[in-house]
Amino acid sequence: MRRAIADLARTMHASSGSGSHTADDVIAEVTAGATRFVPGVDHAGISLLQRHGKKHTFEAKAPTGAVSEFIDRVQNTVGDGPCLDAIRNRCTVLVDDYSTESRWPELTAALLDSTPVRSSVSILLYTDQHSIGALNLYSETPHAFGETVVDEAEALAAHAAVGISGARRDEQFRSALVSRDIIGQAKGIVMERFGLDALQAFRLLSKLSQDQNVPVVQLAGQLVASEHPKRR
Repeated sequence: MRRAIADLARTMHASSGSGSHTADDVIAEVTAGATRFVPGVDHAGISLLQRHGKKHTFEAKAPTGAVSEFIDRVQNTVGDGPCLDAIRNRCTVLVDDYSTESRWPELTAALLDSTPVRSSVSILLYTDQHSIGALNLYSETPHAFGETVVDEAEALAAHAAVGISGARRDEQFRSALVSRDIIGQAKGIVMERFGLDALQAFRLLSKLSQDQNVPVVQLAGQLVASEHPKRR
């Protein structure tokens, strides 16, 4: 069991550092790996709570099938459930048997009526300063998650958080490089057309950005596209 999780962790770290994998790719590897390697897991998914200033959005990621997708959708609709409790209370939430569970009556009724899931564990998953989430593991067997399995699942969640954060940093770095390149091209166009130096050209773009309430990189992209339109 530990060797299997270690192998999965290495795969995630390699993916996040390869430059060709996104955070979503890593998340998909985590949920698929959980169903292969964690005893008793029949379905899995990751739910992220994204912070946008004072606003929060709930997003289900990489469900392994229709069952986990349905459970995520119901939790999001009713605003209650083990996944949300794990995120809100910063803890692991274990459900031994949904047939006797009373904490989330609306979710539990829908789950028992429409899915074969009978037990679950939701584990807090820190990804970065702007989002927090939970790794959700579901079993079709009651009492599927003993203490040892929960410990292993928590170790998997810790590795997953590192892999996801690394992939996101890589994405942000690549995006920053692209933005810098586009702005550089736009500066070159302005310098050539109006006889300005590099600083003056950037100030001109910044002033236009403020006047039009458009990000500099978006404005630069529009300028570059107008000078070098794509062939159809």
